[in-house]
Amino acid sequence: MHNALFFGEKSMQLPSLNSVMQILISIASLFVTSASLIFSYTIWFEKRNADLVQIGVNVLRVDPDKEKQISEAREWALNLIDANAGGVKFSPEARAQLLRKRLEVTDVRWGNFGWGSGDALPNNPAQPSK
Repeated sequence: MHNALFFGEKSMQLPSLNSVMQILISIASLFVTSASLIFSYTIWFEKRNADLVQIGVNVLRVDPDKEKQISEAREWALNLIDANAGGVKFSPEARAQLLRKRLEVTDVRWGNFGWGSGDALPNNPAQPSK
């Protein structure tokens, strides 16, 4: 008697287990897709920032006494690094010094990984020559 309809009520049918599983799989797929898109964008953005900082460092590595035309670009390079280095800012003293002097960077290598090209840098006495 519990299946009987009273006073014109319509019977309510529960969704099948297959339908529920399909909906849950669709939601999980959307979540995974969204997470991978966010991850990809974050990686791209951080790579872009690192490339911009590298451009700024390359400008600062040029000797302003030997290359007079680069002096105006040094301020731009400092601003570029400040804007893309993840919140790290140059102190006023460091800024003033970098506007006047070449940024001295030594070649740093760990195994096959390195920072900088190594070609324009002086030889590191701690490492054998190429």
